[in-house]
Parts: sequence; structure tokens; C-alpha cells
Amino acid sequence: MFDKIFSDKKAILELYNVIAQTDYTDESAIATKRAVEECIEHGILKDILLKEKGVIEDMITVCYDEEIHKMREAEYNQELREERGKEIGKLLQPETI
Repeated sequence: MFDKIFSDKKAILELYNVIAQTDYTDESAIATKRAVEECIEHGILKDILLKEKGVIEDMITVCYDEEIHKMREAEYNQELREERGKEIGKLLQPETI
């Protein structure tokens, strides 16, 4: 049962809205809110986030594009794999005199 509920983003959003007494229509708004709260809890930009929390949450929600994020993340991971491959290649090469 939980698998069905939590695999459906709309159901998760509805559940969150009931629990938090909000009426979000976009799950990215929840993710943004949670990210900001976690940063505050860990002291990351805490002063700024506490002062401008709503504005920053709105800005992130409006500007975030999941497809662009996934594309950039894939590019970054590819670069890391290539760098790691070069490091391993250097370690495996026989020493030349």
C-alpha cells in the first residue's frame, strides 16, 4: 500500500498538504521548502534563509527545471567518470624509464 502511495507524486503532495495544512499544487514547491529547512537546520546560509525564506523558496520553485538539472547532473557525472578513468589508467600503466 505504501509503495503505491509514495510512487504517486500527486498522492504524496495531497498527503503533505493535509498534514502541513497547505495547498501546494506542485511537488517541486515541497522539495524546495524541505531543502531550505534542511539548510537552516544545518546552519547553511541560515541568516539569509531565515530573513528571506519565502522569497528564496519562490525563486527556486519558479527557476528550477528538472530536465536541465538532470542533464547537468549527467554531464557532471560523466566528467567525474572520465577523470577517475584517467587516474586509474595512470596507475595501471607500466613505468617507463
